[in-house]
Amino acid sequence: MTVQVSIYGFLSDGSLRKPLTFEANNNANQGYGYLFGEPANYLVARGTYSDLRTKRLIPLNEGNVTPIVGKSGIELDLNKVDEATLNELTNEERNRIFNIIDLLAYDQEDTSKFETILTDDLTTYVGYKANSFSISTESASVSVTGTDNTQYDHIVRNWVEFTFVHGNVEFFFHIWISLLSFAKYYPYTTITAVIPPYDIKALVDPSYMLQQGNIKVLANSSSYIFNKANIETLTRDQNGIYTFNTKYVLNSSTSVQLPFALAYCGAKVPTSLECRKAIREYLEKETSFTTDVLAAVLPEIYVVCVFYLTPLWDVYSARTERDVYNSIWSVKTIRNKAAKAYIDQDADWIDEHLEILTQAQSKTLVLSLPDVSNEKHFSVLELHPTYQDYSAQVPGWKYMTDTTQEFAGKFIRAMAVLEGKDISEEFIVTEISGVKYLSFSVGDAEYLLMYPDSYSDLMSKK
Repeated sequence: MTVQVSIYGFLSDGSLRKPLTFEANNNANQGYGYLFGEPANYLVARGTYSDLRTKRLIPLNEGNVTPIVGKSGIELDLNKVDEATLNELTNEERNRIFNIIDLLAYDQEDTSKFETILTDDLTTYVGYKANSFSISTESASVSVTGTDNTQYDHIVRNWVEFTFVHGNVEFFFHIWISLLSFAKYYPYTTITAVIPPYDIKALVDPSYMLQQGNIKVLANSSSYIFNKANIETLTRDQNGIYTFNTKYVLNSSTSVQLPFALAYCGAKVPTSLECRKAIREYLEKETSFTTDVLAAVLPEIYVVCVFYLTPLWDVYSARTERDVYNSIWSVKTIRNKAAKAYIDQDADWIDEHLEILTQAQSKTLVLSLPDVSNEKHFSVLELHPTYQDYSAQVPGWKYMTDTTQEFAGKFIRAMAVLEGKDISEEFIVTEISGVKYLSFSVGDAEYLLMYPDSYSDLMSKK
């Protein structure tokens, strides 16, 4: 069985550090090969996978006699790496990995020849998996130091990626050399602190909170009662503070949306699953209440899976009386629209997990894809095997289980809101990577329905 390990890191390279001088505007940093500033905070447990080679391979000048000089290393977050498996690589294999990086990042050869170079050389690049490399289309001319201590102008690519094979383990490397590119695209986010809007031991006692009369203040304030000193301290080594709102149950008939602040490191804000997990772990650490008690007060915190639901808003037939959504569908059309709607997901993930739902509110077909970070549940069908596109007025409604009836009811009402046929405060509006969703939860699953305007924006991209 093949084991896959992903390594996302930044290549620190001494050859890209220009010598400091006293000349005006001369800077040791060129934006390549040196990780510093806010992006360096992305790596919470920062470590370096060092280059052990005594000689670099890539020539710099036309005579091909001056190789690059300077030590390099992959800087990474040790919390995001299977360090034990990475350490199984021998020193010779490590050298070959850096040989591959040097070729892909620095070599001035025609890039169409790279595959042949990588696969034909039976010593320098052994371990490289055929047809696995990819390189950035963006690059820059950067001063690189040669062994003669001369600065050469050299084209350096923003990032490289490839797969290296060790036994039954495939290591996928995605390595940035450009600081700006790393700052924008590094995929991991780490939540480093959870800040509740009130003393947590009081917060998990709704009856006490009702007596104190603080609920409306907590729920409605735009400058939540987080300790200012704590936030100032946290932001010094964080990349941001994200506010996550979640359902807080006061009693059987009353609930409000309550904000938690989450300090995080990374290029992107944390996902809803990451937020819930962090708050859940915080609650269980800071209180002595059982999971059942905590879930009764903050039920949405115990959501462990998310499904992105995408209505195909633009697939309909225009009629004089009204637009009619199609009842016959092209599989090719569905697959093409799924690729645009889920643009950040791998094609293999879409092919394996894409589901199609019909619903009672309208004839609009709805695509469904699970989040790759789901702790469990990757299929709406498995969660709701009795689901039918019935409304509560149809006799067949009774044949769905209670949980699925709840799902179907919320699904119908949410679609009505998105179609402009109803107004409801039952649902939460959320935005992820610029895409707007209307969300609802059932059990331990959250469902995010895409707004028509966000759908149109995604479909308009080539």
